[in-house]
Order: sequence, then C-alpha cells, then structure tokens
Amino acid sequence: MKNRKDTSIISGARVIPNIPTTWGGFSLVKVQQALIEAAFEDKAVTKFIILSGDSIPLYRFDTIYEQLCKDDKGYLSMYVPTRNINPIGVVNRRAWPNTMPWTLKKASQWCILNRTHVQLLCDHFYMLTQVFQNANIPDEHMYVKFFHGIKNIHTFHNKMSTYYNWDRRTYKCSIHHHASPATYHTGDFNAINVANIYDSGALFMRKVCKTANVRIDWTAFRPLRVVSDIPTQTFFSVKTTPLKKLFKKAI
Repeated sequence: MKNRKDTSIISGARVIPNIPTTWGGFSLVKVQQALIEAAFEDKAVTKFIILSGDSIPLYRFDTIYEQLCKDDKGYLSMYVPTRNINPIGVVNRRAWPNTMPWTLKKASQWCILNRTHVQLLCDHFYMLTQVFQNANIPDEHMYVKFFHGIKNIHTFHNKMSTYYNWDRRTYKCSIHHHASPATYHTGDFNAINVANIYDSGALFMRKVCKTANVRIDWTAFRPLRVVSDIPTQTFFSVKTTPLKKLFKKAI
C-alpha cells in the first residue's frame, strides 16, 4: 500500500486497504478477515487476537504471551441464546454444505485464532460470504457455526478472551456510547468492578472510554488497579496511549 509508513500511527504496522463498516453488518467480518490474512503472511505469527480500539490489556505482555503459548488452542466464548434462539436475519442456508451440521450457538466476535483456524477461514471464506453476507450480526455467528460445522470446535477454549459487560449500562459522558455493553469511565474502576473483570479470566477488556484515566501497576500480577489505590500509581489515557505502547511499558 502506498505511503504505508506515513499512514500508520504504530511503527512497523502493516496497513490494510480501508474497508467502510456498518454496525452489525458483514463488513465487520470482511475487515476482520483482511486483518488476519495480512497477519497470516508473517509465518512467525501463531495467534491472532481480535480486539477493538477501546481495549486494554489486563496483564503484562509476558504473562499474556506465556498463557497463549501453553497450547495451540484458540479462544471462543460460546453460548446458546436463551431467547430469539437464532436471531441472525437472512441467512442463505442453501449455500451451507449439507455435510456440515448447523449449531444454534453464538459466540463473541472478540476471539483468538491460531494459524490453522485462519487457513480454514481463508479456504472457505467464499462459501461463508454466500451464507452470511445478508445476515444480522454475522460476526457473532459465523465463526462458531463454521468451526462447529467442520468439527473443529474442540480446538478452542470456550473462554472469554476480552472482557465486556452486558449486565450494566453506560452513564452519559461527553462522548456518545451505546448503552450496552457498558463503557467504563474512571469512576467505574472500583474494587467490585475490577474484581469482576479479573474473575472473568479474560486477558483483555474492552469498552474503556477514551476520556478514562486508568491506574496501572506493571509490577503487579494483575496490573489494573482500583482508582482509589496509591496516589502515585501511573495513570494512562486510552485516547493517548496505544496498546503497543502499553505493552512496551510492561516489558
């Protein structure tokens, strides 16, 4: 891509062509596929972590790296909806191979894949496009249905890799946020909420407002601190501190 160095805010990053997206549309799947295909070209990459721009790490880089290198499994947080059991709009089931079973399960789009997963997605992406391109919220359905259908779902931990909270709502601030899942502001990092975040077992969390000041202590095993902790703790702003810079501080 032309002017790659000039268009990236992170040194050494590869920039993919711009893909306009819409909330809940197949464009989200397309841009995610473009990202993992670009990363797949580097044979040194063994895990592909899907994160949003408002995500922060919950552990040091070396802790996350060690956890992900324990095995070759991916992470996919799967569940069967208790209502609207298959709420995915117009799905072209005729394009779905008869040999592949269909599951009612959903999964968080914030997942972690390995190289085999990415290769399988690349090999079958045309078929998956035919099936899901007119579906609603396809990013929560395509992965789990595909890997279940090809009998590969056992290669995932059924575990949340990125924490988010649908049980509480966002309060108003100077920036517009959807009511759910909750967006976290400075005052939300209290003892109860921080404990719940770590109890989830996730490696990252998302929906942190860019105006939030977050306390981090990289000397601790669990670096995310309660806002009322030691006054000298380091603050960082999601708006001004990119994820790569956070990890550099942790190394």
